[in-house]
Amino acid sequence: MDINIAITGIILFFSSFILFGKIVGNIVRRTLAYHSKENRKKRKEIRKLIKEKKRIKKQILEKEKREIIERKKQSIIEKTNEKQRKEKILQLKKEMERKKKRSIEKQLNIIGIDIIDEKELKKEKINKEDKIDETEKVAQGQLNFKFKTEEV
Repeated sequence: MDINIAITGIILFFSSFILFGKIVGNIVRRTLAYHSKENRKKRKEIRKLIKEKKRIKKQILEKEKREIIERKKQSIIEKTNEKQRKEKILQLKKEMERKKKRSIEKQLNIIGIDIIDEKELKKEKINKEDKIDETEKVAQGQLNFKFKTEEV
């Protein structure tokens, strides 16, 4: 029995030694391959490509930002231009109306008709209305006086 246990112990020892030796050997081979000259060159190229890719992404983002800013600027410029156009149109309309009034006034003056300002016309109208109100009050007062005297 002792011989069986000793033989199994020896077999387990050598098999574990072979198993761990394989694992350690693979780790050593991988580290050597990782640090070889060819792999170093490949890793450097990969790093360069990654940096280049990041740089290109940054440039694209900056370009998009600039385009957005330019679009905003352009829209603001268009809005201000549109406002200016509207203001110019209003000014031109006002000038045309003034010229039209002046030409009508000139024509009427040539014919011999005097033009009275609108303010004067309004004042005259208000004065007429006030006179009518006063005459109505006076007439109302006279009627009241008649009725009072007749009752007595």
